[in-house]
Formats: sequence, structure tokens, C-alpha cells
Amino acid sequence: MVVIDVMGSWRPNCHDEAPFLQSLYAKYHAKGLEVVALDFEQPDQLADPQRLRVFIQRYGLQYTVLLAGDRHDVNAKLPQAVNLDAWPTTFFVGRDGLVKSVHVGFTNPGSGPRDIETRAGVEREVAELLAAGHARANRGHRL
Repeated sequence: MVVIDVMGSWRPNCHDEAPFLQSLYAKYHAKGLEVVALDFEQPDQLADPQRLRVFIQRYGLQYTVLLAGDRHDVNAKLPQAVNLDAWPTTFFVGRDGLVKSVHVGFTNPGSGPRDIETRAGVEREVAELLAAGHARANRGHRL
């Protein structure tokens, strides 16, 4: 399964989500989880995305991070995500290639119980999607 994170290094909530995604990646990568971040930046960062490099280094990101372009071009580059205007937006794609769910925004530790619930819910969803894909693979179905 793949988690696709539409993010920007300029957004505070993306700073909250990135280390969490890294922890999921570290925990579940061997079980089939891939994480890909599509980073949309402010125009001044496109020629030399120094802020993105610092972001990746700061959180020790080992998953794939792609510089996807100007933040104003997100809807042109991802037209299927109609009127996308929330940072981050995270797509959960099953092993069958279909989007299983979409999460908009991300909490921070200051949100207290809501943050704990959000993180637990996302991890549960990842584990369930991985288990569902694993069960299909064991039955001999094509993935």
C-alpha cells in the first residue's frame, strides 16, 4: 500500500505530520508500506529548495519526497483531487491501486486527546490496509 502525502515545507501541520509518517514508514515498510510526499513549495523555493532539504534532514525522512512544483499549481497537477486546498492532504492507496481514504489536515501534540486519536486512527488504517493486501496475496490473487 502507498501513503501519498501532499505537503509543503512551509506549512506547520506538515511539520507535525512528517515525523509521524517517518515512524509509520520505519515500522511498516518491511510489511509493504511505501510513503511518497509530493511537496508543493512557495515560488522562491523552487530554484533552490533549501527549506525542503532542511525539512527532510530535520525529521530524518527516509521515504520518498518529490518536489512537485509551485503550491499554486497543486490543482493543475492533481486534477482528480478536486479543489485541493488543505495542507497536508494524505491519500491512502491500497495494493489494488485504488484510493481507500483521504485525510485532510493533521493535528499537533497541542491538540491533546484529538492528536492521540488521529495518530492511532491513521496507524490502525495503515495496519488494516496492509493486512487486507497480505490476505489477498496469500490467497493467490493478483495484486
